[in-house]
Amino acid sequence: MLDYLFIDPVISLNKKNELKISFPEFDIKRALVLPEKCNAIVFKFHAFSFDFDQFEPTEIKDTEWEYDVEYKQDAIPAKTLTIKCWEFINRSIFVGFTILYLEKNSCWSNVLNEIDFNPASILAAFQLY
Repeated sequence: MLDYLFIDPVISLNKKNELKISFPEFDIKRALVLPEKCNAIVFKFHAFSFDFDQFEPTEIKDTEWEYDVEYKQDAIPAKTLTIKCWEFINRSIFVGFTILYLEKNSCWSNVLNEIDFNPASILAAFQLY
């Protein structure tokens, strides 16, 4: 992910077992490596819990933030996503992150990601007690 995204999101878990994912203000053209024809991006966050005793994953939240890529656009404002995880006590929580690169027009949208250009990672993992 470090080769494609040049900003650092902050992921934390507070005492109320609320997961917070915060992105600082950023300039898309400086913060991301963009393929040709890309005129929109989607940040996908996928929070899920995993019970290692039962080998059972459970989706907590799947969220997308879409941004248009425009020439000389203003900076993207800081944004925070809060996910309540209190019902997953004694389980592990994982936060996955993917960037989708899009070529869009008024009629269609084409995903530009390829096998060798598909940034995704686990941003954080927590054990709830």
